[in-house]
Parts: sequence; structure tokens; C-alpha cells
Amino acid sequence: MLATKSLRMTVSLLFAASFVSILACGGGGGGNTPPPIIPDSVNNTLTVTVTGNGTVISSPIGIDCGSDCSHQYSQSTQVTLTATPATGYLFSSWSGDCSGSSSCSFDMNSNRSVSAVFIEEPSNQEYSLDVTITGSGSVTSSPAGIDCGSDCTHIYSENTNVILTASPSSGFVLSHWTGACSGNVTCQIEMNENKAVTAIFSEPGQSPLLIQNYSAPNDAFQLGDIPNNASGITWHEGIQQYLVVRNGSALIYRYSEDFQFMGTVNVGGINNDTEGLAYVTNNEVMIVSEDNMASKLNIDESISMVDGSVPNSQQYRLLPFTVSNKGLEGVAVRKGAVGELNRVYACQEGTGTNSEADMRVVYFDMPEPDPNILLSYDNNLDVIEPFNAEQAFSGVVTDLAGMLYDDRTGHLIIVSQEGRKALQVEPETGAIISQLDLTGAPQFEGVTLGPEGELVFVSEPNSIRIYTLN
Repeated sequence: MLATKSLRMTVSLLFAASFVSILACGGGGGGNTPPPIIPDSVNNTLTVTVTGNGTVISSPIGIDCGSDCSHQYSQSTQVTLTATPATGYLFSSWSGDCSGSSSCSFDMNSNRSVSAVFIEEPSNQEYSLDVTITGSGSVTSSPAGIDCGSDCTHIYSENTNVILTASPSSGFVLSHWTGACSGNVTCQIEMNENKAVTAIFSEPGQSPLLIQNYSAPNDAFQLGDIPNNASGITWHEGIQQYLVVRNGSALIYRYSEDFQFMGTVNVGGINNDTEGLAYVTNNEVMIVSEDNMASKLNIDESISMVDGSVPNSQQYRLLPFTVSNKGLEGVAVRKGAVGELNRVYACQEGTGTNSEADMRVVYFDMPEPDPNILLSYDNNLDVIEPFNAEQAFSGVVTDLAGMLYDDRTGHLIIVSQEGRKALQVEPETGAIISQLDLTGAPQFEGVTLGPEGELVFVSEPNSIRIYTLN
């Protein structure tokens, strides 16, 4: 019994000594004991930003940017981001906590921020920029390509942003740009189609060709052979006659250069609400009617009747016919240079009181050869609306009654009957360059350029007023 107690006491003492020894080793800072394990309970935030069109996703999941561009990960997580460009785009580079254009991986041991940049794919499409100079000066481009005088045409890749700088010669100033640019400051062009620009230089003190510098030296006079409703006028270069169209009758009146009456031309096969006409070339004349149709007629010195219907003449449907008596009112022709098609402009009257009949300016390039069939905006004719006329002319005029293309400036001259004025307009943008108030007769409806450069206006009753450059 006594021996058993002694044995138990010895074992207890040995256990106690071992425990003290363990405590002593741990407390003495020996290097054999590993550091304590701390639970991974800390989360950090990853934020992704996308520039351009594309998406970024993460592994492990959490980021899907586009839609989900921020996520929290535990601090020991390793994240890999993958950038996928949208159609038409390329992945360019990372920035922030990744750089370069290869893989993007990191540990989430702190908050992270990464940006992915996508850029548009380079286009293989190319367009031509043609520069013309009037007066004395030169035009250069950035990026390089145009140095006109000597090099006035260059091919640029699609969407290239080209800046043209005009440098007048000694004794000249830049008057203004025409074509794809207007005004008289730096010309900036996005090359999304073939484009042409003219830089017009003039001598200081020389007035630029602006219609505001025109005035009427004489009173208006009546055309006694027209009872009423004279609505359009053109100078026919081929036969050296003025042609005046009357609405509601499909009837054209002939006049000499000094407005001596020379007879009439009956137009058959078209809507009789004829509103405007314009000389094209040779003996061709374009006439428009309120049903938004245009017809190309052949008028020589002797003809008294012409059939405007297909297949005797060419017809074009330019716009849908919407509101009665608010359709096409004016037509103008830009004669094509060598290698260019003739361009036909037309204007829809519009009204400030009916949103279905907005003011509109459209054009089409006349085919060559031109088939004697109906060509239509909704089928086989490309009709372009280069600018929103309601916006371009807001607060200035509320209707469009007639028009002229001025080859001297490359501008449209548009008549407003309600506004009693003419507007000199940049045809690509609708920018108003100059204005001329019209007086001395009611209801001006049409305009043409006379043989001496005079502006000849016709008013709806039956009056003519001539404005000359001051």
C-alpha cells in the first residue's frame, strides 16, 4: 500500500516537472515554436473602369464590367482580369494596379483599382479630300497630305480628323471657306466620306461675295403676261432666256434678257401645282411640284409643249407627300465638275403650324446616263438630307419658297416668302453665311442668277425685282 502511493507521487512529480519545462521553453523565446495562426477575415475592394467599348471579367468570379465593376475579395485571393473588346474595337492597355497590354493578375492584399482601355479598330476605308483655292494663298493640313498650291488632293483613312489651315499671300486675307467647311476660321473635317473644300482669299477692303451686299437699284416691275401665281424663275443659259413657272397651271413663260415676253411652254404629264425650276445643262430644265416630284424637261428655243411623264422625260420622287400645299417649292442645280455628277437640291416648304410638313433641304446626284424611268427616294434613288433645316433656320425663317445654287461661292441661296428674305447657306451644314431683306413686292417665291451676276427674284402675284452687287 505504501509502495503504491510512492509510485503515484513519483509519476505526478514527473508530469509537473515536464509541464514546467514546456512553459519554460515557450516563455524563453526559443525558435522552434511556429507563429500563431490568424484567421483570414480581412476583405479588400477591387474596382474596374472601362474606357471605350469592351468588357472585363475576373477569375475567381466577382467582376463582370460592363455591369458589375466592383467586388470584395479576401486578402489572400489572387485575381486575374481578362479584357474582351467589343466588335470593332481592340484592347489597348491596362492602367492603375496593372499596366501594359498583356495579362493582369495580383493578390488582394490591399484595395485595388484597374482601368482597361479599348480603342476602335483601324479602318481600311479611305476617302479623298480635295482643296481648291480662289484668290492668292495656300492651304496646309494636319496630319500632312495637303499643301495647296502644289498638292491639293490627298487620301486619308476613314475617321481621320483633318485640320486645314489657310495662309493668305501678302496683300490678301482669308475671306471664307466653302464646301465641307464654312466661315473664315480654321477648317476641321472628319473624313467619313469624300470631301471638297474651297478657300477663298480676297484683298483687304474687297467685299466677299455676300448677298447682304446686294441692293435693288430700281423698283419691282410686273410681268403683265402672267395673271397670277408666278412661283419660280431660272436663267436658261442654253437659249439665253428667263423661264418663269406658274403654279396651279403647269405653265412656263419665256422672257428675253430684258424681260420681253417670248411665249409659253405647256408641261403635260405632271402635277399641275408646279412651284420651282432650275436650269441643268444643254437644254435640260428641272421642275418641281407640290407632290414632291421633280421632272427633267428638254426645253429649246421653239418648243411650246413638253411631256414631263416617263418615258418621255425623267421623273424623280424626292420625299413622301405628306401635307397638301406644303411640298417642294424650290429646286437648284450644282453643275458637276469634270468627273462629277450634276447635283440637284430641292426644298420642302414647311410651315410653322404643322409639324408634319417641316422645312427640309435634300439633294441627289443625277445619274449618268439617266434612265427614263421613275427614280424614287424609297427604292432606287439616293436622296440625302445634309442638315436639319428646322434647326438650322430656327428663329430666322419658317418657310422655304425657292432656291438657287451659286457656282461663284458654292452656296445655296434660299428664299423665304413668310420671312421676306433670302439666306446664303452653306449646303453641307445649313450654316447661314449672309442674309438679304427683300422689299418692294409681296410673296417672293423664286430666285435665279442673271447673266451679269444679278440676283433676280420673282414674287407670287407676277412681279420681278432685281438686286445687284454694291
